[in-house]
Amino acid sequence: MDKKPLDLIAEHIWATLPDSFNQRKALLEALLALGAKGQTAQNSRDLLFHLNQHELKQRELFS
Repeated sequence: MDKKPLDLIAEHIWATLPDSFNQRKALLEALLALGAKGQTAQNSRDLLFHLNQHELKQRELFS
């Protein structure tokens, strides 16, 4: 199954940002609020949703 771009972004964020989900979420929100990469509010919500889904999958794998 091919991964969607947002899934790849979520995986990268999960793997490279601080250990706390709240820290990763806050950093992503701050970057998007600054207009990084020209993201829109909908893209911000989509990225946060995919990040959250990836986080839940990782927790299931390691629990």
